[in-house]
Amino acid sequence: GASVHLGVALDAMANALSVAPLILGVTALLAVVLARAAYVVMGALIGLDYLVAAVGPALNWPRPLVLSSPFYYVHLVPATSADWAAVLVFLLAGAATSWLAVAWFARRDVGDTAALPAWLRLPQPPPPQSLKSPFA
Repeated sequence: GASVHLGVALDAMANALSVAPLILGVTALLAVVLARAAYVVMGALIGLDYLVAAVGPALNWPRPLVLSSPFYYVHLVPATSADWAAVLVFLLAGAATSWLAVAWFARRDVGDTAALPAWLRLPQPPPPQSLKSPFA
């Protein structure tokens, strides 16, 4: 087999997984907004993004359309290095959309079916002070 240095392997892994946080964040946001159709819509968006990135440059599609696909920024890593600016942008965009989805979900009226961690719960007003009887 071929020897691969650890740096090249980590570069390839970060490059391949760079789109995942963005896709997961947008899917979570769609799951909150379009509960029943979210996964169908997200599957269609992923398919369109991949199609634009794979076929767009060969068919001379408009450059802004090709650049809008996140898969355009996934490089063949041993041949070319990863685009670290794109990795960082996708990571931040995925974190922002995930945070927005969790915040939106926390404010929905879902009853007690989803217990959120204490740091995600809305602040509760203090309980009212009970009136004490002067005779007790």
